[in-house]
Amino acid sequence: MTTTATRAERPIDPNDVEIAYVGGGSRQWAPNLIQDLARSEFDGHVRLYDTNHEAAETNAEFGN
Repeated sequence: MTTTATRAERPIDPNDVEIAYVGGGSRQWAPNLIQDLARSEFDGHVRLYDTNHEAAETNAEFGN
């Protein structure tokens, strides 16, 4: 399988970043990501997606 890399048409604005986290209900990875982002200069939104909606909601509360 061959993959092709593409470039963004415009530069990424570091003040307007969105991250989609599939598996956002994780009890280990999501809280670690949230803590890492809280300690960084990240300014944007993280959207948590998981088949376990309740777990993703719990992690979202932790991140807010």
